[in-house]
Amino acid sequence: MSSPRPLTRIAILLAATISITAAQLAFAQAQPAVVPPISSTLAEAFALYQSGKFVEAAAKYRLVLAADTKNSDAYAGLIETLLKQKDIQQASATIDKALQNADSPKVRVAVAEVQYRQGSINSAEREWVNNVNSDHPQARAYLGIAKISSAFSLHKRARTMIEKAYAADPNDADARKAWMSTLSRSERIKFLDSYLAQSHADDQETQTDLKRGSPLSR
Repeated sequence: MSSPRPLTRIAILLAATISITAAQLAFAQAQPAVVPPISSTLAEAFALYQSGKFVEAAAKYRLVLAADTKNSDAYAGLIETLLKQKDIQQASATIDKALQNADSPKVRVAVAEVQYRQGSINSAEREWVNNVNSDHPQARAYLGIAKISSAFSLHKRARTMIEKAYAADPNDADARKAWMSTLSRSERIKFLDSYLAQSHADDQETQTDLKRGSPLSR
């Protein structure tokens, strides 16, 4: 039998190539889309928050909640981020979903933050006190009590709460910022310069207050 003509061999090779390509395409389409792990996205959201990039942080927290509606860390982070943006209405709306889907100590502390901004001081303090007396005290609960104490000129109590907040989470930018207010003037200036040179969860107004020496940030 004579060997296939050159054109016939080309046609055979072309058909085989098309068949392989089609199979590869079908396999690729059958694979699920690559989605970043929730923990990774949550870490990105927190890093953006700590850097003061609140719009981007909120978007990341919402991305986490779209994939996991019971993620209490994402709800708490989103509420804190919205408060940094001074969007109390959205923060309040997020509370209902958070308490319904992912009630937790961290969420309760964030809820108290909203209550405090809305003027419900007693409710906020009750939530914060309950938290610090629980098995899962949060740094931000101590900070909340410190704010109320400072407002009522209970300076010794405020200082104690700030120190406890810093001890509970020295990596929290707000805890570090409040802790600096307990230092001597010379120490505060040194740490403040270092703080402002790094990423921090502050808007421009708060940065200006810090540079003027405001003792406890909003």
